[in-house]
Amino acid sequence: MPAALLVVDVQHDFLPPKGALAVPSGDHILPVCHHLLDRGDWALVVASQDYHPSAHISFASTHDLPAFSTTHVADPRSGTRDKTKEQELWPEHCVQGTRGGEIEEGVKSRMDARRGGGTRCEVVRKGIDRDLDAYSSFATPLSHPSSSPSPLTQLLLDAEIDTLVVVGLATDFCVRHSVLDALSLPWARSSTASSEERDSGTSAAGPGHVLVVREGTRGVDPERSERVLRELEEEGARVVDVEEALRVVGRAAARGGGGE
Repeated sequence: MPAALLVVDVQHDFLPPKGALAVPSGDHILPVCHHLLDRGDWALVVASQDYHPSAHISFASTHDLPAFSTTHVADPRSGTRDKTKEQELWPEHCVQGTRGGEIEEGVKSRMDARRGGGTRCEVVRKGIDRDLDAYSSFATPLSHPSSSPSPLTQLLLDAEIDTLVVVGLATDFCVRHSVLDALSLPWARSSTASSEERDSGTSAAGPGHVLVVREGTRGVDPERSERVLRELEEEGARVVDVEEALRVVGRAAARGGGGE
């Protein structure tokens, strides 16, 4: 029963104190991410990376509007400029080729070490199209065939993953969208732990586990983030602490032969 770790957007521009779009207390998740990378028996580790071109559609400066406002933009997937959608606007962040867009060194070095030890470790980039924003780690660029699985979905399928542990930034945006997309996968939806098992914390590691590590995430808005965690539980995810996540992964590895 292979397990995967998904590290969502742990990049310098999202980290205090100097990040261009720093998530409050976002740096507090780093010891948790590092601990999971050091201790977990992972068959697959994936880090998502916001990776925007200059003048990206989500940048307030692109529209000459205030950061944290909204506007309407053409939907590039619609095939016509007549169809629009609401776009949240942010300060410039995670621009391709900048330090702000780089994955935090502790995460990167641990992924490199695990890769050297035989664990498959990958980076999936999102938001790479100038005219298309992307919150979910499962997002696809405009050039991706619509009939093909997303790059992250394909990685999970190739590794036969059935337990996914999620950490990262920000709870109320990219983590939320990533977890909801994970829960839409057939293996995740088919046999997720029952509410009684989640409440008791006694469910065995098995197919359909999507776990969010509470202390491994931080959100832009703390109150909204708490609502998001409740929403994710209602949708079928388990919100657990880091040690419970490691116990679940350990049980999964014991049944399936481990990830290394």
